[in-house]
Parts: sequence; structure tokens; C-alpha cells
Amino acid sequence: MSKIKPFKSDGCTLWPDGNYVGCCVEHDRAYHKGGSAWLKQQADLELRKCVEKKAGKLWGFIMYAGVSIFGLPFWPTKYRWGYGWNYKESLTYQKQRKLYETLNE
Repeated sequence: MSKIKPFKSDGCTLWPDGNYVGCCVEHDRAYHKGGSAWLKQQADLELRKCVEKKAGKLWGFIMYAGVSIFGLPFWPTKYRWGYGWNYKESLTYQKQRKLYETLNE
């Protein structure tokens, strides 16, 4: 089992960094570690709530829709769920959960 890469954030990936960039960085922290499908859903909902508070419901909804679809762990992107892990280790939520549990021991 490989080790998680050091945390790195680019702010609001593929989106302008507004006054809500802190929301994106916190979301990136969760995405970096990965974990279960439930944890991904929670991270996405937290992003939505945070962005809604700072930029309005429309921005929050659009960002939520984007990360819900394009942040899935099977996309071979630098911003997928569990991007801190080797791509092959992040293909399934089950593998993500095992790696996440190991990281948090």
C-alpha cells in the first residue's frame, strides 16, 4: 500500500477563486484524503453550504453539481476524490475507505 502524497490545493479548481476560496481549500483537504462515498457526499455538501454563504445559492449549486459529477474517484484527474493516493488505489470507495482508515490510525 502506498503512502498518501503531501496535501496540495489549487484553490477552486477550474473555477475563479472568489471570496469563497477558503471553502475550496477545505473541500480539497477532504478530496485529498478520500474515503467512503458518504464522506465524499458530506464534503460536497459542506462546499455547497460554504459557497452559498459567501457567494449565493446559484454559485453554491453550480459548484456542488460540478464536484458531484467530475470529482468521482474513477476519473483520472488531479482533482478526483482521493487525489492524494495513487490513481489505481483510488478507483473504488472500498479501497478508499481502507486507505483512509489506515491513515487515521
